[in-house]
Amino acid sequence: MRGYVWFWLFALSVLTSLSMIVLLVVDFFYPAPPWGDLPPIGYVGAMAVAIVTVGVMIALSMARPEM
Repeated sequence: MRGYVWFWLFALSVLTSLSMIVLLVVDFFYPAPPWGDLPPIGYVGAMAVAIVTVGVMIALSMARPEM
């Protein structure tokens, strides 16, 4: 069960960080994104979420359970 929880936490952190990075890249390069322009706090929030989830990925990869 521990490996199952670890896997899903790791998968969710990967998906979250990738989606935040894609959101930032698309919002920066796409002239009129479908969701509208992000306010400045939106950039800060997206970067914070991306950084935290990368930290979670690193922490989870260092504490990987033995299979």
